[in-house]
Amino acid sequence: MSVARTAGVMAGLVLLATSTTAATAAPPDLTGEWKGTVLCDGLTGGKFGGFEEHTTFSIAQTGWQFTALYKGTGDAPDDLVYRGYVQRGDNGQVEAAAIACGGDYAADEVIRLRPVVVTRKKGYFDGMSNFFTRHGPGYRGISDIETCKYSFERVSTARPKVPACSR
Repeated sequence: MSVARTAGVMAGLVLLATSTTAATAAPPDLTGEWKGTVLCDGLTGGKFGGFEEHTTFSIAQTGWQFTALYKGTGDAPDDLVYRGYVQRGDNGQVEAAAIACGGDYAADEVIRLRPVVVTRKKGYFDGMSNFFTRHGPGYRGISDIETCKYSFERVSTARPKVPACSR
């Protein structure tokens, strides 16, 4: 085997080992209580408008998957449960995505969290979602369609109790 070819094979093996190590590195742990703000606008109850909600996300993570409980702050029961996944990009950035999978009413929502920055005790994330329901609190036969922005900081790393997904 030529020196050039041997060097090429060795370089390929090093790249493979590096990419395999990066892919199998432990995921950043989002477990804990997160407090923050959600700003939404869209069509709610047949009227265009927006609202701001100060609330809590409780996240319980195992491996790369997590379950989260969004604590609604309305008068009617409006908590939602999400199933999500954390991912680390090739340059080290962390993102997560989650879908609504249960809670006090049926809703379809996809949330993308980015950036996600976590240390052993602290952390923050921003995010954006698209939300749709025909079953929200106060439903009057008109679908709710909203786009929401999220901004949360971790206030505790204790593992919360999060309900399982019901769908």
